[in-house]
Amino acid sequence: RQLYTVRDGGTIALDWLLAFDLEDADEIISKDSSTPLLVVVPGLTSDSDAAYAKHLVHSMARKGWNVVVSNHRGLGGVSITSDCLYNGGWTEDVREVINYLHRKYPKAPMFCVGTSIGANILVKYLGEEGESTPLAGAASICSPWDLVVCDRFISRKLVQRFYDKALAFGLKGYAKLHQPVLARLANWEGIKKSRSIREFDHHATCIVAKYETVDTYYRRCSSASFVGNVSVPLLCISALDDPLCTREAIPWDECRANKNIVLATTQNGGHLAFFQGLTAGKLWYGDRTKSENV
Repeated sequence: RQLYTVRDGGTIALDWLLAFDLEDADEIISKDSSTPLLVVVPGLTSDSDAAYAKHLVHSMARKGWNVVVSNHRGLGGVSITSDCLYNGGWTEDVREVINYLHRKYPKAPMFCVGTSIGANILVKYLGEEGESTPLAGAASICSPWDLVVCDRFISRKLVQRFYDKALAFGLKGYAKLHQPVLARLANWEGIKKSRSIREFDHHATCIVAKYETVDTYYRRCSSASFVGNVSVPLLCISALDDPLCTREAIPWDECRANKNIVLATTQNGGHLAFFQGLTAGKLWYGDRTKSENV
């Protein structure tokens, strides 16, 4: 674990797994290393301890890559040390971490994988940066793409509403870990009563990030609006049966129009559930991600 402090005083936990860690070698990365480096941006309230993150990280390290999970602020057991929280469109932390790693390991080809809301953050970052990003390539796994469309989708049917409540429960758990900060910056009573992601965003995200309304936040932070300016190879994988990130939000035409993007959809896979085998011992998209980046 490496604790990195960003410009506003926030703290990000960078959790590393090096290619040689699997061989129990006690080494560090040389600044002149040319070994590919993968940055992983997890999903909502997820960190490096999530099962899907571990699958991906270990899969890439076994293939000879150095991998680092860039945990969101306040996750991975780290305190919130500034008055800024992460959200679905907050790209500043990813930008700072990627630039820092590029300065520290200038000869290492660098790639990034984002999952779920982390994928939305990653694609938005790529669109904002255009040709200025030091990344050589990236992969977006199960991105929500359009936060307004997904917000409407998860309030339609019983199954989706169940997921919505479950994620809201996770967000409230995140808030409780940092109650002194959230009680000062946001509407704590409203947070405690939140029964959906939208309600949490109304009482917390919009207040802290200073968005006028929840829909304003969702529209400004939807990565679908940034697809056209992506200037590095980007593999996007979405399952058409995803119970959270509906196929209705996928920017089909925008992806087709950008020669840097490969959009791959599968009939099945749910939300980040591309596991293989009876024991679910492997993630299908791990190999796909490496093949595309190479």
